Amino acid sequence: MMPEADLYGPWPLSGELDIMEAVNLETLCADCPGGVERRTSGAVHFGAPQPENTYLFGKTVGADTPGPSEEWRVYSVEWAEGVIQWFVDDQIFLRVTSDQWFTTSPQAEGRPYAPFDQPFHVMFNLAVGGNLAEKSNKGGFDPKSFPSELLVDWVRVEQCADDVTGRSCLSKQDWSGKPQGPWETMAR
Repeated sequence: MMPEADLYGPWPLSGELDIMEAVNLETLCADCPGGVERRTSGAVHFGAPQPENTYLFGKTVGADTPGPSEEWRVYSVEWAEGVIQWFVDDQIFLRVTSDQWFTTSPQAEGRPYAPFDQPFHVMFNLAVGGNLAEKSNKGGFDPKSFPSELLVDWVRVEQCADDVTGRSCLSKQDWSGKPQGPWETMAR
């Protein structure tokens, strides 16, 4: 998801939300359950202008057989004032709160939930290569994976009718994990 307007400035000052990313699916993976990549991830991008931009992410457990490239899954994000949480098939795998993100944009002064306090739009893409693929598993991509396709059965957007903050509509699932990424390891 990308912001409707760059109120806080160009990427990543105005933020980015990745509902689902899948990289190198069905490839061998030493740290994956069963030794095969079946995990997907969600992420939030924010911070200062490049190269000081940063992100937080979480990965699903990935033990599913068949994997997400072989069977339909439901990916979802619940986004309320000061909290964003990610799910696959109604199971939480990531929660990020406003004390874990920031923007260095001067327009964000006095806005504690910036940059994730503005409208965003949904977008789909089938990316090839790039930094995420290069850092995952054995790195890169297999040219034999072409042709490839991205199939989407449906998209639904809902809004919490009873609470303008959206907090009362959030799933109350416990999650004991911790977001991963460079921002979690940086001294703040």
